[in-house]
Amino acid sequence: MTIKTVQGDIESSAINKVLVHEHIFNIFPWQCRNESESKSIEMVNSAFCKGYNLIVDLTPYTNVYNYYNVIDNSNAYIVSCTGFFTGKYVKAKYKKQTIEELCVKMEKDILVGVGKRHIKPGIIKIGTNTEDLKDFEERFFKSSILISNKYNLPIAVHLTKNFMGHYNFLLKNNVNSKKLMILHSEKNIDKMDYQVFLNELISVCRNQGYLQFSDFGTDTKSKKSKLMAKMIMDLIELGYINNILISNDCNWRWKKFKMIIRNEDKKNIRDYLYVENFVLPLLRYYGVREESIFKILHDNPIEFLGG
Repeated sequence: MTIKTVQGDIESSAINKVLVHEHIFNIFPWQCRNESESKSIEMVNSAFCKGYNLIVDLTPYTNVYNYYNVIDNSNAYIVSCTGFFTGKYVKAKYKKQTIEELCVKMEKDILVGVGKRHIKPGIIKIGTNTEDLKDFEERFFKSSILISNKYNLPIAVHLTKNFMGHYNFLLKNNVNSKKLMILHSEKNIDKMDYQVFLNELISVCRNQGYLQFSDFGTDTKSKKSKLMAKMIMDLIELGYINNILISNDCNWRWKKFKMIIRNEDKKNIRDYLYVENFVLPLLRYYGVREESIFKILHDNPIEFLGG
């Protein structure tokens, strides 16, 4: 089984631990290029030293050719993405394009590659932050499904609201659920009845889709951390260990030319080792076994990404 990375196709046997949802190719002010590159390289290589030798970047609104220096100096393999996000992160011209035109754009990325190095993406990223899909979001979703099915590429979909409604839209439009990774479903865990929430996740698992969790782990006694640990244990005990993925979703922004890493204002800075330093100790604390952790960080990502 092979996986497409910015360094070329690699065999799955070369992979150790995987982070499936990160932002290495963050947007930066041109004056801050060197600082941004140095931070990316430092954090990727720190994760590599802890055994994470494959990291998936899910930033479809940046051009991978702006990050050759990061690629050349990163010890870990990196998977880049094609696709479309939402809102201000989408160029106006794409919001007006037909499904056929959007497919042409993604096909060019996949077949020709991006930039002078012809870097080919290994995953498609789409997303919405709304209760109801906007017209252009529907076209993004439909075109991504067509391209995913044609080239057997996995899809990562960012869903923060109306989780089941948007998931059912994907199913109705013939998404290959085995190639689908749902991001941010955990945002609803303390906003609705726990059993209702768990049943929604189980429906994804029964269709052989993947659930990727982040945004928890810094406090073993917080309500959300307890619920997340219980939910993961429940899914494992119900036989859905194969459907669980964990990552950090590390990203940053710039304010007055100063880099602001997500959660930097709290005691724990979010970086590519957030899972290693906080999430895994939490899961161990609540009884998740080492073989389950290895499966979540190794076997499941390879199965999801491989083609």
